Amino acid sequence: MAQSLGQMLREGREAKGLSIHDVSELTRIASEFLARIEENDFAGVPGGIFAKGFVRSFARAVDISEEVALGAFAEQQRGGEDDADPTRATCKSDLARRVVRCSLRLVAGLLALACVALVAYYALKAESPVEAPVLNAKAQALADIQPAAQAPIAIEPTGAVEKPVTIHLEMEAVGERTVRVWLSSDGAPRELNLEPGTSFKIDPKEKLDLALRAKDRENLAVTVNEIAVDLPEASGNLIEAFLSLENIGSTLSGGRLEKASSSSKAAVKPKVQNSGAWVKASATKPAEKVLAYGGALR
Repeated sequence: MAQSLGQMLREGREAKGLSIHDVSELTRIASEFLARIEENDFAGVPGGIFAKGFVRSFARAVDISEEVALGAFAEQQRGGEDDADPTRATCKSDLARRVVRCSLRLVAGLLALACVALVAYYALKAESPVEAPVLNAKAQALADIQPAAQAPIAIEPTGAVEKPVTIHLEMEAVGERTVRVWLSSDGAPRELNLEPGTSFKIDPKEKLDLALRAKDRENLAVTVNEIAVDLPEASGNLIEAFLSLENIGSTLSGGRLEKASSSSKAAVKPKVQNSGAWVKASATKPAEKVLAYGGALR
């Protein structure tokens, strides 16, 4: 009997002498989610791309092939669907038999129709006089007077047009409290409050800067182009990351967002005024105090 996904990951973890907490520190995935994955209990784990990302990171941390782990995950999900509905396998079998019967009938009908058409063709051909020599002579005469066909003009390829790289980032609050995130997408800043279980998607054209509290690391799951990635190391009490068309390749291959540089931090970090509280202002609306990261964090 093949090993289940949870058993495979548990044995890999124990072989490396790691605890659930150790794997949590390596993958930045909450210990509760890792324990549920080892128990093959995905009811309390974020689904879709997040579950796949968790399995991929877990397998990588315990030196198990990511492809083998994801294959076991997919097989387990399919098996879970059949267990949830015992009549599904029977329905599939009945449907397959009906499809086979209908296909055989269709093939038999087509063969019969082809036979009738063939018999009719030869019957009509036998009744009609054949003038093949005359037709062949006319065709040869036309071929003699027609100019030779021009050879097709070869067109040198100018090079394939490279499909532009796109950025698709999704964040989901996977903990039990609201996660505050500050974004600057292509120079346009915004502030988000993600309630538990909610997600946010954004498609920047060129670059994206984001920041959040260091203590919210395990409460936020991030994917880039449907691939789960880790957050960079914190600077003090903040985690500041930077994503652009130039570094998206290294981000996806490394499985981690790049730590923001000084210039990237300036793009998302507003100015400090009024006793440490951040202030936002525009040309059409007077400045108003808002809570943001930095000196005003609580």
